Amino acid sequence: MNNTKHSLETTPSLSYQQVIDQCNQNPSMPEVKGISQKAVEAMIARQGRFSMEVDDVAEDLDLSVEELKYQLKQEGEAFRQLRTQVRHSLAVLHLIEGISIDDIACRLGFSARNTFTDAFKRWTGLPPNQFRKYYAS
Repeated sequence: MNNTKHSLETTPSLSYQQVIDQCNQNPSMPEVKGISQKAVEAMIARQGRFSMEVDDVAEDLDLSVEELKYQLKQEGEAFRQLRTQVRHSLAVLHLIEGISIDDIACRLGFSARNTFTDAFKRWTGLPPNQFRKYYAS
């Protein structure tokens, strides 16, 4: 991925609409609507408290895993890719908000800080601490 600066708002709290707006402003994130939007909303509601796994999100939406995956496929989405995009947007927003890297890793369902750091480097080309310093200046 590139190291270009994204235009992101600094906010005291993160709302569903802010994440959707950020997803839609980020060229790597497709506009979400339909079942994709519902899945994103479920993932955001789950962050920090519950798993963002496909079976849990499907249950929140009163769908079987197969039905959720089928409906997402009909919209040109895949659950895993959608979850990655949500995690990426949430990670960026949480870093800008000043939340600790350990807390972000936990909120987004990563098994450890280093797992989150590796994923974040794949998404942005920078480790989270460097990203925060770069965007804070």
